[in-house]
Amino acid sequence: MLKVYETMLGVLRMLRPVIAQIEKHDRDLGNQLRRASSSVSLNMAEASGSMGGTRAVRYRTALGSAREVGACLDVALAMGYVEAVDAVLLDQLDHVRAVLAKVVRSRLRGRGRDRDRDRRPIPRLHRHPHQRADDAIHRRDERRRHRLDITEPLRHEQT
Repeated sequence: MLKVYETMLGVLRMLRPVIAQIEKHDRDLGNQLRRASSSVSLNMAEASGSMGGTRAVRYRTALGSAREVGACLDVALAMGYVEAVDAVLLDQLDHVRAVLAKVVRSRLRGRGRDRDRDRRPIPRLHRHPHQRADDAIHRRDERRRHRLDITEPLRHEQT
């Protein structure tokens, strides 16, 4: 899980009194701020347990929700529902948005889902199914050898 997850939990704690103050004037805006801020943490947690494209989508959703939190605070200030928002809260929210933007950007550049797509072998369509299965076993063994950093054949290859 990203370290910024803990930072976002701190932002949530600092938002509690702000949400209560906003809800005195506009219940819907307070509810939207509550849902958006909790969505950031929930999507980061879900992304950390996901793989590939799903992970990228969850981080992108978390970033959108983090931006929505900022917009809710801007609206509350503009409407006069709150006099000011704690600078520490805003700095930490900016940090969360910056980290999420960097993660999303890195996934779009190919260090995430696209990298995995490039590693997939091109199917050999004109070969017998048994030959394709043998090729898959050979590729698997090559990956194991590389991961284990060994040069001798694996146990089942010695026969």
